[in-house]
Amino acid sequence: MPRRHSTLMRAACAAITSGLAFVWLQLVFHAPARVHVRGGVFSAAECEHAIAIAEAEAAWTKKRHAFYPTEDFELRTVAALANVSEAVESRVLPLLRGAFGVREELNLTLNDLFLVRYSTAGQAGLTMHVDGTTLSFSVALSEPNEYASGGIEFELLGSAPIRAERGAVVMHPGHIRHRGATVTAGRRYVLVGFVDVGSGRMVTYGASPPGSPELLHGLFATCTQLVAPSGVAGELPREMTDERCMGKLTWLWNF
Repeated sequence: MPRRHSTLMRAACAAITSGLAFVWLQLVFHAPARVHVRGGVFSAAECEHAIAIAEAEAAWTKKRHAFYPTEDFELRTVAALANVSEAVESRVLPLLRGAFGVREELNLTLNDLFLVRYSTAGQAGLTMHVDGTTLSFSVALSEPNEYASGGIEFELLGSAPIRAERGAVVMHPGHIRHRGATVTAGRRYVLVGFVDVGSGRMVTYGASPPGSPELLHGLFATCTQLVAPSGVAGELPREMTDERCMGKLTWLWNF
């Protein structure tokens, strides 16, 4: 082999080895991806009021998100829903901080807050995807008996979607794969928020303290679990509430 080709080969092998070592470091230090469900965060009256205003304003669009659009509208564009935005700041963000152990000195930034409608007449569901922020949450505005099928499904938790009760909030790392399960009848209304922690940093070099964004976003999580499932309609399979883990080599192979 010519010397130039040999040098290039060694450089390529060194780069691959360095890259794999860096990814392995992320897998070792990343926190498990917990999905938290808390019931009763919003009252039935608050949920019904938000839905009524949403339908009256008719501000629905499918042009807000480039890659995984939903039939939705941004809450700040509807003045009558300003109280809902304030409630998210005062109720949901503290729950996120506590559930994920976010360090007190780090700000939680609500980057997007929007109301989604799933229906057979419009958009019935959303394919598997990840969000672009550290953490995400969704507030169930509809009662589970107002629609068929549907819910939020997490790839690492198995095939059973979470059908949250009205007023419950589902909180999860933004970069674990999830989808809006297809609604087969009725309408499902959900309030969704994308939240960055601190700078939204994605990688660690091994010295990040617990509660740092680079340990919470879920991309490098090899374990997952549904935690404190209050506010979930019906019984969930036990495997969803037991911690489920994959080997780090399996993660690398799947990636």
